[in-house]
Amino acid sequence: MAETYFSRPAGGVCHLHARHTENYIVLTNELITRAISSQAAGVGLYILSVPEGTPVTIEALCARFSEGRVRMSRALRELEEIGFLERRVEQGPDGRLTTRTIIHHHPRDLDSLPLGTAPFRRPVPAPNVPVEWT
Repeated sequence: MAETYFSRPAGGVCHLHARHTENYIVLTNELITRAISSQAAGVGLYILSVPEGTPVTIEALCARFSEGRVRMSRALRELEEIGFLERRVEQGPDGRLTTRTIIHHHPRDLDSLPLGTAPFRRPVPAPNVPVEWT
């Protein structure tokens, strides 16, 4: 019986690679190497992996995953804040409003966008400064 040898570190994860020929995708590491929540990373990777036209509304994402509306909303907002996701409200020929979701495989440079077009960014909280009473 042949023995398996690992020329890998003693600790951490080991990858046992297999050649994929169907049902796989190639994703950028840019999303997962950022300091974002695991929820936002998972939702972002899911959206990157689905075909164009797949519904990615909060309701559709809640039906796909086990999280609720608030967590899905936070994940999408976080992806917007770092430039991976863009949501545009568009009016159709019948007058109905729809939201078009655009996923960027590389983050947009939000600072270079025209004033008022970048997504809302949460303000940075002020540090806790002790109050001096006189």
